[in-house]
Amino acid sequence: MDFYWIAFIMIFSTLFFLRLFFKLRAGLIKSLLTFTAEGIPTAFLRLTLELFHFPAVFLHIFFPRLLPWMYLGLPPALKITGLALAGLSLLLLFVSHLHLGGWFTTAVTVKADHRLIRSGPYRFIRHPMYVAYFGLFAGTLFFSENWVIGVSGILIMLSVMILRLPREEKALADRFGREYEEYARTTPRFCPVPRARPVH
Repeated sequence: MDFYWIAFIMIFSTLFFLRLFFKLRAGLIKSLLTFTAEGIPTAFLRLTLELFHFPAVFLHIFFPRLLPWMYLGLPPALKITGLALAGLSLLLLFVSHLHLGGWFTTAVTVKADHRLIRSGPYRFIRHPMYVAYFGLFAGTLFFSENWVIGVSGILIMLSVMILRLPREEKALADRFGREYEEYARTTPRFCPVPRARPVH
């Protein structure tokens, strides 16, 4: 059995159960149609991309290399780098969930008792879950060598980050007002940047 194939199964199985656990904890299992809150065009685009992504994941797990055109020939160093990136991204996703706690939601909405989280990875970037998913799919592209899985996953995240995210940030700004404005001003969206030290 191929080491990277086993790693793929472990990472995606962990991802599935991690999401299931935090959805159960937040009471989101019955909220299957909340994607409409992100806008029909955005939801349609994401679901279209998922029609490529999920079958490709299924084929890679149960019938690896069945369709050779789905696979790239990549050097071992790039595959190892991709696996490390995917593993670290999965860890970031887990830590982000822990800090977000019961305020996690899959819909573009703010809960009635919602509070603004600024601890853990949220201290450095405003959307660590999106960064984690992007890194996970980018890493998967390299270590699985399956470009359909990797590219479709990356495009799903880009569609969410470009089209859905402004709605999320507007909802947060409407809910928290100046508190969120200050948070957005001092904390970047995706990439942490060193803060300049004050000159004495």
